[in-house]
Amino acid sequence: MISIQHLLIEMCKLEVSLAHLKALEFGECIDCGTEIGFDRLIDYPAAQRCMQCQDQYEKVYLHESTYSINIKMLCS
Repeated sequence: MISIQHLLIEMCKLEVSLAHLKALEFGECIDCGTEIGFDRLIDYPAAQRCMQCQDQYEKVYLHESTYSINIKMLCS
């Protein structure tokens, strides 16, 4: 069962992606600035990192729970 907090986090990620789209920055990795692959964006439109940066991010932050994310901070 998906928690409400998980859904809120996903909604915030989509809002951030929409803001990037409006700023004509949609599809650029927030870490390295390279283009996020089209297939990745089709599979996960809220993707903010290319696969290489996402893999690195998950290695560094895998131990942190998504529940510890400050939703207000994420959406701002």
